[in-house]
Amino acid sequence: MPNDWNTKIIEEFRANAGRVGGPFEGAPMVLLTSTGARSGRPHTTPLVPLVEGARVYVFASMGGAPKHPAWYFNLLANPDVTVERGTEKYAAKAAVVGMTKAVAREWAPFMVNCNAVAPGIIDTRMTAARNDSKDGAALGIPAQVRDQIIRKIPLGRIGTPDDVANAIVFFASPASDFITGEVLEIHGGLEFINVVG
Repeated sequence: MPNDWNTKIIEEFRANAGRVGGPFEGAPMVLLTSTGARSGRPHTTPLVPLVEGARVYVFASMGGAPKHPAWYFNLLANPDVTVERGTEKYAAKAAVVGMTKAVAREWAPFMVNCNAVAPGIIDTRMTAARNDSKDGAALGIPAQVRDQIIRKIPLGRIGTPDDVANAIVFFASPASDFITGEVLEIHGGLEFINVVG
């Protein structure tokens, strides 16, 4: 059943070369079309992405709800998607999750585990506040945006490289021998970054 709210945003996006008004005015937006996991029909969802150069990241959230939206499960079943950004339209693939699950299925009969670690915001030069950059490089994110993100992390802090390393050590240890096809998200409880609103 189509969502009237989304339908209006999709129509406005397509009529205005990717720009929409209302609560999303001025925010970057993409349309993600996935294949329904149960229906097999195309489903288009408007999303506010994180854009870094040519890379576009979307986050599986229902406005920060504690469960994943339907399109997330669509990607697990079929990682092939169509993305609309501005006036551009291109095919893409939900690579990490889809690949991890496919490789896990393929190699499980040989007793080979395949898992992935998906870090959220981790304290590195790429996520440092721009005015904190020690080497003066143009890395990092605006301090105000960084602070907003950290305030929204339920555990109340940014992740560390050790948090990610510990997850990798776990997957490499015998403690994870019966785990395969999983993507461990290291995000302190934050599944969605909405720095616009």
